[in-house]
Amino acid sequence: MKKYIISTILLFSLLFTGCNEAVETMSLEDYEISEAGTTTKEIGQGSSLEEFLNAYENYEMLIGHEDGIYSVFHKEDIMTKEGKELVFTEKTCSLLLPTFFVDDIACSTDTLCETYQVTKENLLSFLNSEAFLKEHHVVYQIMICDFTDGTLTQLLTSSRDYNEELEN
Repeated sequence: MKKYIISTILLFSLLFTGCNEAVETMSLEDYEISEAGTTTKEIGQGSSLEEFLNAYENYEMLIGHEDGIYSVFHKEDIMTKEGKELVFTEKTCSLLLPTFFVDDIACSTDTLCETYQVTKENLLSFLNSEAFLKEHHVVYQIMICDFTDGTLTQLLTSSRDYNEELEN
């Protein structure tokens, strides 16, 4: 239950914040963590925030701040450049990489809204509707990366299958 509450909070954060830049979407395989504990981009515990950002900077991310607020991530939210050095302005943060998969195709929230002609405010209820779920398979995937002092300390993935919820 806790997983679904967190997913819903993160989803609302993503839906109600704008994103003007084109972003890449992750594949289902990108959410798999190897036995060695690394992602498909060779990021794992101990990786630096800079390494992580270099690997994932073209993907839509959310940031979870120490105060529990989530927002669309921008590098300048947590780091500044002083000369040639990157300085982290937050001691701890979580970066989240979310993706919707409709019929196994990765979709951004903007793409979903355009394709199905629905507003961001109504997207969650649209994706949860029995009529839509009878015609489509919807999965929400998220990778959660916790950083302390610029180092990855925890790497988790989670998914929510909307169709399974309909069946139960």
